[in-house]
Amino acid sequence: MSPTPELKKDDVVAHKMLAARPTGVRGGGYSDKDVVKKAHIKGIIFPWMAGYKIWWYVTALGAAFTVFFSPYMIAFQTDPGSFNDKAAALEYVLLILFAVDIVVKFNLAYRENGVLVFQRKRIVHNYLKRLFWVDLIGVVPFDTIAMLIAGVYGEDTSKSLLLSLLNLLSLVRLYRMKRLSYILQYNANISLMTWTILRNSCVALAITNFSGCIMYFIARVDGFGEDTWIGPLVDGLSGFDRYVTSLY
Repeated sequence: MSPTPELKKDDVVAHKMLAARPTGVRGGGYSDKDVVKKAHIKGIIFPWMAGYKIWWYVTALGAAFTVFFSPYMIAFQTDPGSFNDKAAALEYVLLILFAVDIVVKFNLAYRENGVLVFQRKRIVHNYLKRLFWVDLIGVVPFDTIAMLIAGVYGEDTSKSLLLSLLNLLSLVRLYRMKRLSYILQYNANISLMTWTILRNSCVALAITNFSGCIMYFIARVDGFGEDTWIGPLVDGLSGFDRYVTSLY
């Protein structure tokens, strides 16, 4: 990972300093910002930057929210696959959030065998070789595309409902939870007991939400017939009441 030949002597030194401090450890009288500036590196995001750390936590929270929101949209969205109700506005926000994250990762330095890699070509190649395709699956609205192809977009039919199950592909965003779990588990400010209770509670809530939404979804596909668990009673319930009833 040698610097390019046209770099000046000071640039070469700065590049070597960056490569030697993959976690952003300060030393030699220079801050990370100073070293990046001396190396004349522009447009590259480094993992120790405060702005990126905040951004990563935002995407992690967005992924956690997807666990609850995606099953809800499949079960309760007024017109499956469309973006014409209030809840769909949140779907727009999530899609934009993770689409922007793809752009961020095309410019994000990474570590390879303990060494920081910040050359753009290597960053792009590494991302395309690994997580890009997972992130792409997480932002492409496969359910909407499938409904458009099938000619049932915006219709509340059994076929459109079944195709809306493709929205579950957005759950691939959850790979961020592994790193978040590691960070929280080894955080000195959080006791292991607190972390265990928090983790187990979130898992229980996610499973309950998923199960309730799927139960309602099955009844909805069947047209809320007499033989379904909720049956014709659904007509007298508001959207919130239907969701709470499904959780029970």
